[in-house]
Amino acid sequence: MDAELRRGLAEIVGSKGITDAGVVSPADEEQVAAVLRLCAERGARAAVTSGTAGRGGGPPEGAAVLLSLAPLTGLSVDAPAAVVRAQAGVPLETLRGACEQAGTALVATMATRSPAPA
Repeated sequence: MDAELRRGLAEIVGSKGITDAGVVSPADEEQVAAVLRLCAERGARAAVTSGTAGRGGGPPEGAAVLLSLAPLTGLSVDAPAAVVRAQAGVPLETLRGACEQAGTALVATMATRSPAPA
């Protein structure tokens, strides 16, 4: 990551929101959008991760930034309305526990990607 991109990212997320390895951790959705806008303007590729992935390293090959959504942990469960809202950084175990406490169940499946056409 070049110095100009780093300065711009630090202006968005603060100096504590970016690591030397290039992991950027926005505090809210507005910062996520601003980081992605800046990367697009600079032609810098961004990889996205949630949870704890990315805490031990930097961006994957070909990406200038690893955008960590781990700080986004907002969670609400409205069981009577059958509505659950969870931000991208909420661990699945936490989400399941919140649903159980509200007297409801969470059924989650893992999506799989289809192979790219040849």
